[in-house]
Amino acid sequence: MTLPTVSIIIPYYNAEKTLQRAIDSALAQTYPAIEILLVDNNSTDQSAQIAAQNELRHSGKIKLSIESKSGSNFARNTGLKNAQGDWLQFLDADDEILPEKINHQLELMQLYPECDVIYACYSEVIPHENKNRVRIYTRRQ
Repeated sequence: MTLPTVSIIIPYYNAEKTLQRAIDSALAQTYPAIEILLVDNNSTDQSAQIAAQNELRHSGKIKLSIESKSGSNFARNTGLKNAQGDWLQFLDADDEILPEKINHQLELMQLYPECDVIYACYSEVIPHENKNRVRIYTRRQ
């Protein structure tokens, strides 16, 4: 049986400080059938170079696109148009996903096949007043 593919869409704009972490979290997924779509939205920093280096390193798994209309929604829609997957995962360039996120959500989809959307709580990690520790906030629905 062929696994359903998940398209992870990462739009970015001047995200050179966080983009690599977002890409690494997508690449670290335990679920194997993924494609990663990086969509540049008029970046003027080193983001495009970071994306291109990752596309070269992970050829076939990462694809690049450019959206010249300003705004994250335009960039997300470009990713959506280019997605080949059966399921979608939107990931902002300043966010990360845990390694088993997609695997867990697809397991839920098998348990509840009538569902069209699965969402989860999130944890927010905030640097704590210039110290080497963080506070983690978790929101639950």
